[in-house]
Amino acid sequence: MWHHTKAIATVIDVGPYGSNSDGGIIQDSAFYKLLNSNNLNIPELTFTPRTDITVPFVFVAYEAFPFTPNMMRPFHRREVTDEKRIFNYRVSRARRQVKCPFGILSSMWRILLATIEVHNTFACDIKAVCPSQCDNIQRGRQDSLHF
Repeated sequence: MWHHTKAIATVIDVGPYGSNSDGGIIQDSAFYKLLNSNNLNIPELTFTPRTDITVPFVFVAYEAFPFTPNMMRPFHRREVTDEKRIFNYRVSRARRQVKCPFGILSSMWRILLATIEVHNTFACDIKAVCPSQCDNIQRGRQDSLHF
């Protein structure tokens, strides 16, 4: 999970091989299991500004992920009306904001741009360290880069 304005990671779930389907990966993740069991400590429903409408806090996803009350994803392209097309466009813009930190990571650590040819456990360690080091840089803690 990323703090979108500062590109700071708050949750990192690393593990599956890249050849697995995204829908299967998310459903097998610790994050998804906590989300579905209501143990993720997500804030309760909140009122939208200047209205009496309540909405849940959500995670922005894409079509491969399942619908859940806290997972916002685009409508399938076969079901798109004009209203749904606008919704899909807005979800897509939000997803681009989430993807930005991954671009930052890839430009800082080029190892993420190719297949990492090491044991799976070590590859998971590498992928987990990169976001935390990016956070240190974003927060200005350059001295913590010695690992």
